[in-house]
Amino acid sequence: MFIWVEGPAQFDAEKLYWQAVARKTAFVPGKFFFVNRGEGNATMRLNFTMTDEQTIDRAIHVIAELIEQA
Repeated sequence: MFIWVEGPAQFDAEKLYWQAVARKTAFVPGKFFFVNRGEGNATMRLNFTMTDEQTIDRAIHVIAELIEQA
């Protein structure tokens, strides 16, 4: 149901989230699954249920482009 992604330490998944939302793509920044503030900033949880393959493919391309630009 979910894929857990971890980027490099300086990666800001929440910043990426807002950029992705502007392009009609969403995921959950992983920091919301950590107990301690400041942990998990470079992580994200991707959900692949309840959608079709084309939508998943488009979303992955959007996220990849945004990561590449960062």
